[in-house]
Amino acid sequence: MPSLISHLSKAQQNVLFKQLYYLNIEEYTELCTKFSIPISIFIKLPNGKLKKTIDKDRKGVILKKLKDYISTGRTQKPTVLSSKIVKPLKGSSALTPDSPIFYGTYDRNDTRLWKLLSELTNGKFKDGAIARHVIRDFWTKGKAPSVKQFAKAWEKAIKDHGKPKPEWAYLTDLVSGMTQKDWKSYRVKQSKAALKILNGL
Repeated sequence: MPSLISHLSKAQQNVLFKQLYYLNIEEYTELCTKFSIPISIFIKLPNGKLKKTIDKDRKGVILKKLKDYISTGRTQKPTVLSSKIVKPLKGSSALTPDSPIFYGTYDRNDTRLWKLLSELTNGKFKDGAIARHVIRDFWTKGKAPSVKQFAKAWEKAIKDHGKPKPEWAYLTDLVSGMTQKDWKSYRVKQSKAALKILNGL
């Protein structure tokens, strides 16, 4: 299929791509429904069948799928995780630095895990966008990292994190000096401009 935005100039397309970052979860979810873009995460069972989870792709992944679709007309496949990263029905409940963090077990209410992560990072560990980005990357690659591996990867991600990712529009703009009040009206203006084009495709 051809690009859905071929009628826009290159400059207009670049502006649209930047405006996508200002869409909120309701807005980009509706667009994905409109364009039949899969955003649910599936688990591939040992028998080869796919089981839909309650989770959705991260915003950055969803916006990339949306951008690819309107640029090429092609719909990407859904995110499928290996059954190897899902917690077995039976297993030890003990938690050590070598214990794997299976899909679905990364829970901020798990005080044992949070305490261990804090110990492994000298009290620095904090749950947030970076932490969830790191753990999702492990799972997407078909690996359930040990607590120690995750803590180390998180520390590296924090060290390498020079500025917010583009899809974190709010943080990006605040870092550049925009106030919270200004940002709210600016977000609405940018998202409306993007939606006007996308809903007309």
